[in-house]
Amino acid sequence: MRAVAERTWGRSSVMWAVLSIAGLAAWIGGVVAVAMGNDDPSDPAPILRAFAIGGGAFFAMVVVVAAIQGRSGDLKLDVDLYRRLAIEETTDASLRQARRGTRRHVRAYMAFGGVATGLALTAIGLGPDGPYEALYGAAVVVVVAWAIYGAYAMRSAFGTASTVLRPLGLQVTGIPRWVPRAYGSSGFLVGATTMTGTRHGRRVSITQDTDSAVTAVGGSFGEHTISAADRLAALTGGRRRDWRKVQATAGDGGLVVRRRGNGAGRWILQDLLLAERLADEWTVAP
Repeated sequence: MRAVAERTWGRSSVMWAVLSIAGLAAWIGGVVAVAMGNDDPSDPAPILRAFAIGGGAFFAMVVVVAAIQGRSGDLKLDVDLYRRLAIEETTDASLRQARRGTRRHVRAYMAFGGVATGLALTAIGLGPDGPYEALYGAAVVVVVAWAIYGAYAMRSAFGTASTVLRPLGLQVTGIPRWVPRAYGSSGFLVGATTMTGTRHGRRVSITQDTDSAVTAVGGSFGEHTISAADRLAALTGGRRRDWRKVQATAGDGGLVVRRRGNGAGRWILQDLLLAERLADEWTVAP
């Protein structure tokens, strides 16, 4: 049941790195090509336009990839299953929050970033003859609003999580830590989101990071391991393809359901159902 100490990077992170390197190379290469072909070195306009267009294309790619990854992390909510797993009364508010998730915050956050980047790149592309100061001033205003909204979105996200988890008898007990990079405004997450609680007399711990989700149930169990997707699907009533990267193991130290893959945390309800069904089946009588 230990929390993941650091964020792990899997295939999705490798693909992200490859796309980023390729995008940057294309951006820089395009600017260099335009500069080399510029017949009038005293006129920087073609180079500035190339920089702005390349930057726009690169950041558009970043937004698209982030949007796809964001969709892959959405909660696969089955309302009936949510109600079945609830050990406290579900409310209309909890159901609304569970359906909505935090997608709207992600979209708004990305929109702020897109507008700020677009204003800055437009100012660069138009050059010193354009409304340079006005565009940069507007970009600064958007960045300030972006930071304020980010703080609000973070508080709202934790409020949403608390509302959704409360009927399940769980609460958030750990969150990732944002570590800024040495350059620029980007950064990365270290750590994992952890949720704990007591359900049906057993201690339950759920740990989620970018590439995996682990649902652990305390207790004494015999030695068991299951990873066959068809058998896991039969236990839960789900589709076989939904259980291809899942393994359940048990022993004297507890029972663990581990799901691998980008956005694995969205299957929290299904993994909790599997873990508790196996716990009922595998519990060793005192």
